[in-house]
Amino acid sequence: MEFEIDLREYLKPLIKHIRFIGMTMLVCALIATLVSFLLPPIYTGTATIVITKPRYRLQFDPRFQTVVETAPYETYYALLRNPDLEKRVLQQLGPIVPGLRPGELMAKIHLKQKDDPWVLEVSADWSEPRAAAKIANTWVINYVKQINELFALSPETEANLSNQLAKAEQDLKVAEDNLRNFQEKTGVGLLGPSGPVIAGESIPYASPERMGVIGRRLEAKIATLATYQSIRDDLHTVLERARELKAKGLDTDGSGMTLEVLQTGLISSRVQLLIGPGFEKKSSLDTIIATLEAKEKATDESIAAVAKEVADLQKQLSDLKIQLDRLERTRDSARETYLTLVRKADETRIAASATNTEVQIVSPAEVPIAPSGPRKVQNIAFGALFGLLVGVLGTYALEYFARPQKVLHPAQRLPAEIE
Repeated sequence: MEFEIDLREYLKPLIKHIRFIGMTMLVCALIATLVSFLLPPIYTGTATIVITKPRYRLQFDPRFQTVVETAPYETYYALLRNPDLEKRVLQQLGPIVPGLRPGELMAKIHLKQKDDPWVLEVSADWSEPRAAAKIANTWVINYVKQINELFALSPETEANLSNQLAKAEQDLKVAEDNLRNFQEKTGVGLLGPSGPVIAGESIPYASPERMGVIGRRLEAKIATLATYQSIRDDLHTVLERARELKAKGLDTDGSGMTLEVLQTGLISSRVQLLIGPGFEKKSSLDTIIATLEAKEKATDESIAAVAKEVADLQKQLSDLKIQLDRLERTRDSARETYLTLVRKADETRIAASATNTEVQIVSPAEVPIAPSGPRKVQNIAFGALFGLLVGVLGTYALEYFARPQKVLHPAQRLPAEIE
């Protein structure tokens, strides 16, 4: 069997007691009307403020940001109601708001966000219209001042920047002095050789005078090495020529021959000077070959000795070049840091002198013409609705208690109830 609700059973009591419900609504509406007319009028002064964002960012260097990211609007919204701000306003208003305890004036301040969350309305309720406007304006003026002080560039930041700039200038001076002392001591400039010395190859050392004493010694040794290599080549050519003549059976009688017979277009007169004046006369090929082999061996030993000296000088010059590069990098880094901080200091001074603020007053509060409360019509309507609710609930309560209690027949009672 399905359970059905009959709405008529609920409407009958309401229709039956319609006068009671009407009287209850009327009484509550009259009470609301009386209270509304007895309450003193409330006037509301409203001021509008806007949270401004920086129109431009001064940024001379991407590694340093002058303008800090704007705080979320919830932060500004929360700071609009704080005890310190209320204390400032109470001190300035004085006799306009006499006898208020901490928190009472703040309770009369209301905040409202516009469609743009960065635009806020600050309202103050008071019994006198001029005082309401004065309270609202004083509140927003102190709020703007407090916020701008809070987010402004602090003196500590400026002092810290000045200290960093002074330290960077000192570091740059030390780096420049170290580099200058190193160059004066070693004579090493910006250029230097690199790579091993290979016999038979010429290495272009540019601007030897900028490589210091070691660079000039290295250049002289390289020239000496090239001379020995050229002599060794000439000796080798003459030696091969003598061996070739020996193989052909010349000078078999031992009468000898002069060195000029062995000379070719590749041999210079310095071979004659190196071998000695004894070979201006005729000598046997065996004697010439033995002498040339001895001279070639001695020349190879000289080449090896000079090559070792070149390698040692080159290593020394490479070490000096590494030191030079390190000192130059230190100097360049110190210079870049110093110039960046100089730009940063200029940027900070420009930003500090700018007139842009975090919060600005868009519209100050005007003296309200008409009171904003109490709202009589709204209060009467709420009173009538409250009376309607009380009447309906009272009607159902009356019906419930007026319903007769059913008495059970003894045969319908339980045995325990009969006893």
